[in-house]
Amino acid sequence: MELTQHCIVEASGRRGTMHTRNPRPGSPEPSSTTFDDGRGQAWIQPFRPLVLIATIAMLMIAFIAIHLAIEGFIRGATNTSVAFSAGTAMAMLGAVYGLQEAGFRRVGLPRGVRRQHDPVHGYGMRIPATRVLTPLCAAVLVGCAFYTGAASLSWFLGMEESLLPSGRNTDGGATFMALCSVGSTMIALLLVAIRIDTAATIYQDGVERTSLRQFFCFARRYRTFLTWDQIEHISADSLAHHPVIKLCIASELPRSQRTPHDTEHEVTVLAYVLVTEPNTLFALLKRLHANPDDRALVSEADAAELLRPPTLRQRFRAARDQKAKA
Repeated sequence: MELTQHCIVEASGRRGTMHTRNPRPGSPEPSSTTFDDGRGQAWIQPFRPLVLIATIAMLMIAFIAIHLAIEGFIRGATNTSVAFSAGTAMAMLGAVYGLQEAGFRRVGLPRGVRRQHDPVHGYGMRIPATRVLTPLCAAVLVGCAFYTGAASLSWFLGMEESLLPSGRNTDGGATFMALCSVGSTMIALLLVAIRIDTAATIYQDGVERTSLRQFFCFARRYRTFLTWDQIEHISADSLAHHPVIKLCIASELPRSQRTPHDTEHEVTVLAYVLVTEPNTLFALLKRLHANPDDRALVSEADAAELLRPPTLRQRFRAARDQKAKA
């Protein structure tokens, strides 16, 4: 049976020369890659100096805000202390996000990868989703709600020191701040109520993808298991510029096992939400699919070493070389 045109176009030709560390006796050979050229990355991870500069500026704002918060606390200005404390939290969280966008992410062995035993498939390696993005967004929104709420409250209570922007120190400005506070709180609660969780487990005989989609009290779970023989191709793709891995199969995937990102002949692994570096996971899946003798490595106690990524310096260099050749 023919596969779809998109599924057949693989990331072949993107792989560079692979070097691995010298493993200790009895340990699995790492799949982390040292790239000799820019062709080794399906998805580049460039260093963005301008974003790093903006992140440093955000940290400076955070230090100024914490100073103002402490000063307000000493003077007994509760509204000022609360508002600038919230501003500090927002700036710090923004700096954390900026640091990741600058290229400093997925450093070292991924946390959360653990050995898992299944009665049918035996021991495998479970790769969970990262749990940083949603709490980060919710925390920023809560900080925004605290700041705008404190600014609005200080105006309506007639406090001497106003937290409203210059030129907006009016009744309408205070009302607008109050609406922003309520809106930020509602969006934060909505983010907490909506839960989308996914995980990938690699066994010696195949790959399992589990997904949970929850909206308040309503939840739907998906479980899809594909043997290595069922998988025809493994290809790299992107979803809104985020890395995803396509497991392409010849047979039709049952509707009950399809997530909104799947098709009849494709199972989509959302690599960008998992704790692993996407290129390293992609390289490991390709390696195990092509080399049946290596599949037993995922059942070893230290199988997580297979997902150790290249250093940031190697990834930055590969991204720079790949851009230069584009």
